[in-house]
Amino acid sequence: MPELAEVKIMSEYINHINKTETFIGLEKSKENKNPKIDIDFKRFTVSSTSRGKELMIKITDTTTKESKKVLMGMGMSGNWVFIEKGPTPKHAHLIFHTDWGGRLCMVDFRRFSRWKESDAWSNNRGPCMLTEWEDFVTNLLNNSHKKIFDKPIYELMLDQKYFNGMGNYLRAEILDRANQNPFVPAREAIKNNNMLSLCDAVVEEAYQLGGGQLSQWINPYFNDKISFRQWMKCYTKKESLKDKSGRTFWYDKKYITNKK
Repeated sequence: MPELAEVKIMSEYINHINKTETFIGLEKSKENKNPKIDIDFKRFTVSSTSRGKELMIKITDTTTKESKKVLMGMGMSGNWVFIEKGPTPKHAHLIFHTDWGGRLCMVDFRRFSRWKESDAWSNNRGPCMLTEWEDFVTNLLNNSHKKIFDKPIYELMLDQKYFNGMGNYLRAEILDRANQNPFVPAREAIKNNNMLSLCDAVVEEAYQLGGGQLSQWINPYFNDKISFRQWMKCYTKKESLKDKSGRTFWYDKKYITNKK
């Protein structure tokens, strides 16, 4: 967490704030080791786009229209919140200040989020499953001859070079709904057109529900954990194992005899 749906929601939330707010400064928390972002603009707006698990923040001078971009990865617990009054959240690591005291904060209690000034998306991430679906499929098929596709599909699905935006709950729900054996080689599994189409459809469903409000991630518009948990059919509800990265993977017990 956060995965593709949640990052898309964050991006839209930033743009929602940008419709009415003008900023006068950017502060970085002292304990955060990411680079400081120097802003020379006296007044500026903040907007965003997303691609898979990445955010691109655009900071634009209101007078000259000069801008700079910041590429962000939200880690395991990064999120955005706008504070109108009261204290700044304890784990806020980027704080955009308005001229009246409002603050747009990037909050991350685990401090795994990363950022750098950049005009381009990371070159080690593939096409977005939701907004670049045809390119996403083409990227899989064109690379399926590589040795990495010998891996079981449930392992490869966390490789952002091929499944940009995929995370733990998405891989469990997609494989389960596709009736795809998660332990077969990825090269074989991607022949399942139903599974590939669900890489788009399941993400869209998660997005429409307001994202996976699991653990610490909260939708900035509303807090509704019940609907999302009712929507999940596999994640946290079926058999589980620890994958090679130490993350828990949930799957249907009918595949347990095929587990490698």
